[in-house]
Amino acid sequence: MKLKIWIACCLLLISAAAGAQQRPLRVALINAHISAEEINAIKKGWGSGKDLTLELVSLPDLAASLRGFTHVWYHRTDTTAFDAAEKKAGDAIKRFVSNGGNLFLSMEAVPLLNEWNIEPATLQLSRDTLVDEGFGRPAGFHAFKSHPLYHGMNGGVYTSKQKQDHAVRKHGFFGDAVPQKGMVAGIEWRYIKFAEENKLLFEYQYGKGRIIAAGAYLYYAADNYNQPHLWQFTKNVFRYTAKQWKTEPVNYWQFAPRKFTQQNFKLAAVSPQSAGKWSLPKPTLQMHQEAATKDFYDLVGRRMLWMGKMNGGADEIWIHPYMALRDFRLGVTLRNSDSISWLDNAKASVEITPEYIARTYTFRSTTLREIYTVSFDEPNGVAHVEVNGNDIRSLSVSYASNLRYMWPYSEKATGSIVYGYNPSINAHVISGQEGSLNTVVAYSEKPLQQTALADEKRQQVNVQSSFSIENDQALNIYIMGSSSALNEAVSLYRNKRSEMNRLAERSQQYYKNLLQDHLYFTTPDSLFNTGYRWALARTDQFLQTTPGLGTSLMAGFGTTARGWNGNQTISGRPGYAWYFGRDAQWSAMAINDYGGHAMVKKVLETFIQFQDVNGKIYHELSSSGAAHYDAADATPLFVILAGQYLRYSGDTAFIRKNWASIQNALTYCYTTDTDHDGFIENTNVGHGWIEGGSLYRTHTEFYLAGCWAAALDAAAYISQQLKLPGASKYAQDALLVKNKIDTDFWNAQQQYFHNGKMRDGSYMPDATVLAAVPIYLNAVTDHEKMKKVAGRLGNSYFSTDWGIRIIEDSSKKYRAGSYHAGMVWPLYGGWASLAEYKAGYYNNGYRHIMNNLLQYRHWAPGSIEETLNGDIFKPNGVCSHQCWSETMILQPAIEGMLGFDADVLNNQLRLSPAFPWDWKFCTVHNIRMGNMKYSLDMKRSANSTTYTIEAGKATNLSFAPVFPLHTGIEAITCNGKPVAFTRDKEAVQMQLQLTAGKNEIRISTKGGINLLPVVADPLPGDSSTGINIIREIITGDKYIATVSGRPGKQYVLKLFHQEHPGDIKGATLLGREENLLTLRVQMPSSAEHYVEQNIEITLQ
Repeated sequence: MKLKIWIACCLLLISAAAGAQQRPLRVALINAHISAEEINAIKKGWGSGKDLTLELVSLPDLAASLRGFTHVWYHRTDTTAFDAAEKKAGDAIKRFVSNGGNLFLSMEAVPLLNEWNIEPATLQLSRDTLVDEGFGRPAGFHAFKSHPLYHGMNGGVYTSKQKQDHAVRKHGFFGDAVPQKGMVAGIEWRYIKFAEENKLLFEYQYGKGRIIAAGAYLYYAADNYNQPHLWQFTKNVFRYTAKQWKTEPVNYWQFAPRKFTQQNFKLAAVSPQSAGKWSLPKPTLQMHQEAATKDFYDLVGRRMLWMGKMNGGADEIWIHPYMALRDFRLGVTLRNSDSISWLDNAKASVEITPEYIARTYTFRSTTLREIYTVSFDEPNGVAHVEVNGNDIRSLSVSYASNLRYMWPYSEKATGSIVYGYNPSINAHVISGQEGSLNTVVAYSEKPLQQTALADEKRQQVNVQSSFSIENDQALNIYIMGSSSALNEAVSLYRNKRSEMNRLAERSQQYYKNLLQDHLYFTTPDSLFNTGYRWALARTDQFLQTTPGLGTSLMAGFGTTARGWNGNQTISGRPGYAWYFGRDAQWSAMAINDYGGHAMVKKVLETFIQFQDVNGKIYHELSSSGAAHYDAADATPLFVILAGQYLRYSGDTAFIRKNWASIQNALTYCYTTDTDHDGFIENTNVGHGWIEGGSLYRTHTEFYLAGCWAAALDAAAYISQQLKLPGASKYAQDALLVKNKIDTDFWNAQQQYFHNGKMRDGSYMPDATVLAAVPIYLNAVTDHEKMKKVAGRLGNSYFSTDWGIRIIEDSSKKYRAGSYHAGMVWPLYGGWASLAEYKAGYYNNGYRHIMNNLLQYRHWAPGSIEETLNGDIFKPNGVCSHQCWSETMILQPAIEGMLGFDADVLNNQLRLSPAFPWDWKFCTVHNIRMGNMKYSLDMKRSANSTTYTIEAGKATNLSFAPVFPLHTGIEAITCNGKPVAFTRDKEAVQMQLQLTAGKNEIRISTKGGINLLPVVADPLPGDSSTGINIIREIITGDKYIATVSGRPGKQYVLKLFHQEHPGDIKGATLLGREENLLTLRVQMPSSAEHYVEQNIEITLQ
């Protein structure tokens, strides 16, 4: 009986607590010094929920009216001085709050904090004008990390995004001024910048109650795109102060002067982990420099990004969201010498692999080997040194740490730093942000000497240690970190130090499995095979985990030395090493292609987790947790990726669970069609792809229109397959958008699509490579227009020897070094290739793959640059290792050259292989469709091509292999039985039922003629002088190829031709080997930059 009574009492207490927490909230809105327009807007926007009600109270009756209210809200819009009634009301309001009520002061009411003696420090007034400079006029507040005031808004809110330029008044503390009693819950947030010096949102604990004061950007009657954000923030104020969210972390901005303090941390002893000589595993991939250069390298785990130059040391080591170390270097002191010879100044040979970097130095008769490696999945890495010889007396280690917290926070967000050498764990410890940011550098041997000194000018700690090192001896430097607690980093060392000598082995096993288990090719071209595998390994490295945020794809790796510094004294922008929207979405499509469905699911989960209040998907999510929603394309691309993920994985449970998020994204997109022309818009939404320059500021980019059509297709597919409402509407809307794309955007004069539609209904006529995207996304249904656009991409004005420009170099807007008006992006090459394969330009499709792929041998070994110059073969961007530059090797190879597509829910596989005509064999391993694996093995002989497909289960196959022009099909069999087929130009189409196991498709052919792809192999510093294939056609008994190149230059081409050629015009036959003819082409003289030449061959 006593037990029952005790349980009943507990249940009553729990019920009472829950009731108290969720009791209805009554808000008294003071009806004074506020415009009627603002009052009406507040009443209209408030809604009718019973748990949160609003009532107007007059200022004179305030003291007698507060009984029963939980909150008082004084929203003042009048800019005149406070009157006597306002001043007098302070006593009653303070009693109300002191007794457990809550107060919200907003806009012009905020200075009452001074008037009512709540805040001793004088609040300041700042005036500003918000002007649209191309990105709208977003303005609001941002927390330090997080605060419940931003519940559901990811730590920050733009409460205002008005439709016209406007003046603003801001009440707060500016510059070095700070409140004395209040806590700063929000600083000013404008576009993608934190104005930490502008403190605008404050919180006070006053007796038993709370006060929130917001000094700007709460305009309820304004024409504001962000009304949902404004109202969510407003209601958050009342729910937070009512203590409805007790479990959410509460953080405040700190503005105390930064200090550097040396400290002997009290840590439990950890015995040093001895180094021992390393026997490195056979690397999965490897590149070698006999003489190390200053090229970029990186070593990447899920939790650590280690970057530097090939010739020595490490420039920066990031453990997101902060920079753990910088300027890491090793040096030696030789016998009979007192000076240090730093290794980054010494000659070295170096090898780079996905698992490690290893340098070899020679000093007199002594060899020193230096190896860096990082953990695949934990925030730690090791610098390992081995010596063979007696010429080195000691080894020195030097590095610095500023614990720089990731942009858009400034360097001040790190706060004060404590540091020191701790003998109990034989490590240097650097800790900041009140113990949240921590770096531990431990050593396998006790140092001979060590120093740790603060450099307050650079705001960092400089460390130097020296160690005795003898012949046949090794030394390890262990680097760990944590963004939550020092004990976490120390525990990692304590518990895992015995494994740290084997980090390279663990990483090697991971990459070995990655490369063996996902889709890859075995072809006659060793460069293709190796470059593709490098791209696969490098792509995987962009999947990064940040505590508190999750796991998704970052965009590009580089140090803070390059690119925009965020207008901050110490840059916190390491290349583009944070999470992006469009970058991750385009890259994840390729990852889906090669079978990385689990990785793509994580990417989608992160998008959903950080989806905005209005359904929009972020463009940028810094590893410090700041989300920016300034792009128009990330939201439709999210829907496209969700649809592709469902088709390729068959994961109906995940998509069904998250259908509401997908619907919210679609609903948001629909709301951006303000002129009701069927197209979503860039205006007041965000950039589509182009972010600035002369091609910017269209109302709707053609690229964006194509993304919208594809998003509607994806929505129709998802809703139809999962039997969800909306399928017919999405399908009908997709058809309408595609029809308008084909007509409205077509530039009849240029025979190309306009770059974008302007707000006044006119069009920006520039021909750009972005037109490839709607073609790839099946948004262009007019096949003739598709052919004209895709064919133009291969001309010399667009295509260089190393890739494709955004715009032809004949355009007046072209600038070779312009980010969005001239540079060559590997991304463009991938888009062009996908469009070219779809439109039947197979040679150019392959050529643009190889333009990207061959870069892995230059600059950052094994990696693909973000951008290249439009005129000279040299890097022109911020990052030497860019995610979508890697994936734009994989995606066009898989979807274009292999012609892969899948629909797991309908058990449908599509393959349309278009391998280069001179490949006599090609094996494609690990083609994934859901949980099943398939392989394709192609073998060619003179008059027959055999495809052996091994299927994991019985499968419907849509098979459309591509053959050269003028190829006759004599017969087709599948497993010995005749197969019906149709011809679609070069493709031979058939529908097959694969059985589980091996299936042999034999195609007997006759004839065939086509040029081989032209793949230039420029050297760094070269200009573009190569030849381009414009078109190849059969007219009657004539084969005609049109090529373009430099005037007066000779070129050599290879022609696949099964038969003896007839008359040849426009080229000279130099020789023949089996079915390959070698032709020499003499380009005509001209004053033009490029000229065209026709090659005509009579067919026998």
